[in-house]
Amino acid sequence: MARTVSNSAFIILQWSYSTTVTATLNAVNAYSEWAPLPDLAKSDAGVFPTF
Repeated sequence: MARTVSNSAFIILQWSYSTTVTATLNAVNAYSEWAPLPDLAKSDAGVFPTF
């Protein structure tokens, strides 16, 4: 019985984690469509100046 409860709790925790990750990725995707970031590989953004 304890093993069944433990497995059920693990499945619920795993499902909760996967829904959180999916919601986060969907939010990032929606935000990136609304406010696209510049292509950092093609710009000088984030490059340290050389002296």
